[in-house]
Amino acid sequence: MSTNVHIRKRAKKGNKLSIYLDFYPAVILPGTKKATRRKSLGLWEYAKPKSTEEREHNRQQNQLAEQWKAKYVNMVQEKVFFSELDKELYERKEIEKTSFKEFFHDQKEKRSGKTKEQWQTTYNLFNIFRPYDVTFADITVRFIEEFKEFILKQPSRLSPGQSIHQNTAKTYFKPFRVAINTAHKYDLLSKDYNKTVSDIPMLDTKREFLTLEELVRLKATQCEDNEIRGAAFFSIYTGLRFSDVKSLVWDNMKLGDNGMYLEFRQRKTKGLEHIPISDDVIELLGAPKSSNELIFPNLGMKKGYNSVIKRWISDAGIHKKITFHCFRHTNATLLISKGVDLYTVSKILGHRNIKTTQIYAKVVDESKRNAINLIKF
Repeated sequence: MSTNVHIRKRAKKGNKLSIYLDFYPAVILPGTKKATRRKSLGLWEYAKPKSTEEREHNRQQNQLAEQWKAKYVNMVQEKVFFSELDKELYERKEIEKTSFKEFFHDQKEKRSGKTKEQWQTTYNLFNIFRPYDVTFADITVRFIEEFKEFILKQPSRLSPGQSIHQNTAKTYFKPFRVAINTAHKYDLLSKDYNKTVSDIPMLDTKREFLTLEELVRLKATQCEDNEIRGAAFFSIYTGLRFSDVKSLVWDNMKLGDNGMYLEFRQRKTKGLEHIPISDDVIELLGAPKSSNELIFPNLGMKKGYNSVIKRWISDAGIHKKITFHCFRHTNATLLISKGVDLYTVSKILGHRNIKTTQIYAKVVDESKRNAINLIKF
């Protein structure tokens, strides 16, 4: 009589189902002496998945269960018996034969927006680094270190003959590290390589900003594009990124007990923010329009906005390399220089970690020291 092998599931605590194999009739499994009907796989799934992560977990677990079922069907049919240790090694080797590159691709496809673009860049670099398939068995400390070095040596598009900036390399390396960590969490990698291979360290960079004196000059200078001009001062007043400014609609402006404020979800962090806005911002924007209309309707279509800003800054007699993002830096440094505490500034900027905000405090301290050094006798 042939033995049937089925995948079964049993309810357990915490909205979970354990996954096991059921044999009929009973069999003697490798490393055991008694006949049994069941074989625990150490796998489980969410009974009612509520998120993309939970559904992905279920998919991975069921995929593994199908793999184990196929292996045990083969073992039962061919009467393959070996020790428990050999069995574990066998199972691990079977996992290691599967494609890490395919797993990396699947992880990339789960992302969206700017994050997906970042993952795509890293995935493209990974394909150049290893054009052929890469299995989980190929992932070693040496392999990861070599890929990290490969990223660090990528040529810079802005500075011919030089490698990309270290901070750019860190950005490229991050999705790969996340994929490695996820694979370990799903038990597809037996080691947590992120604990062994160090990340690319972030270098402190100079954050350009405008002083109050420079802002007065800029305000008095004509700009060839009034919408870009308005968006720039809006960012200076609120600290918002370009990606958030271009996406705001009039419905994001709310009236509370203490005045007007912005309620919106950050494009970068997905965090819901509530930022008070001053009378100057209200005056800048003018009369509100229909709730679903963009506050800056054409801003998202202006690809050359930083070139417009460069000419505007130059016309104002300001000799700094200013991009739109520098207006966010300006907001932060001005607030700190006026005595606003770091915690409050971090909330205005929507930082998840106050260490990010502390960078602006260093900028202000440096400016103070430069000012003091001007006093000479």
